[in-house]
Amino acid sequence: MCEYCPQKLLLEAYSRKSKVYQMSFSTFKACVDKLPEDVHIIFCGMSEPWLNPDCAKMILYSHKKGHQISVDTTLVGIKQSDIDVIAPVRFEYFTIHLPSAEGYEKIAVDKNYLDLLESVKNKLKPAMFYFHFYGKKLHPKISMPEAKHIALYSRSGNIKIKGKALPKRKEDNIYCARGLHWNIILPNGDILLCSADYRMKHILGNLLTSDYDSLFSGECFDAVKKGFKDKSADILCRYCERYAIELRRDWDSNPGSQFPRTTH
Repeated sequence: MCEYCPQKLLLEAYSRKSKVYQMSFSTFKACVDKLPEDVHIIFCGMSEPWLNPDCAKMILYSHKKGHQISVDTTLVGIKQSDIDVIAPVRFEYFTIHLPSAEGYEKIAVDKNYLDLLESVKNKLKPAMFYFHFYGKKLHPKISMPEAKHIALYSRSGNIKIKGKALPKRKEDNIYCARGLHWNIILPNGDILLCSADYRMKHILGNLLTSDYDSLFSGECFDAVKKGFKDKSADILCRYCERYAIELRRDWDSNPGSQFPRTTH
């Protein structure tokens, strides 16, 4: 429930559709088994991955299936035993969202947290380590010169940031810098278009009941693609301040064809 992550919007939207609030390992396995091997699996999405007690087990399974694996985490919920379990995994990247001085993250920066942070740094060997924090300053108990500040953004208008106006609607032709392949899987198997869709506006399908490729040939995905050129289309992308790129000319391309496929 970090202040800059609109969890309440997601919970309200999701609870109207499903009561499955924690993904079981069997559901995870069934979904991963349908993913092509070239799909990069990132453990982050719209909540903290280690609030699921099977997170480390899920990472190992994905790794054994041959997928590229990455992680975005606050470390909330992780245990020393989890760190030992995932230590052999060669992560593409491992990102830790550190507590800010402003306390946006509501994380207790105590000895246990600091020990876990140190253990992750020492035991894991990802291709790339990232340490980020929101807010103006890093928490005073954490000394990490390599930590980088990240500017807050509204998740396509889903949250109001103090001192910042909500993003204006993009009126020109647009395309997605992530190629529409930054998709989110929810505990019940539903696939959302991207990590900004906290109101669940664009549900591509359900991976428990369909195959992976059909998610990108269905009515919802089609409507989003057409909305890139249809200026009247009611799509979330037209409010995206980070990845929706405006084009002031007509275009005719296949968005996503040249981008790696990613599931969160």
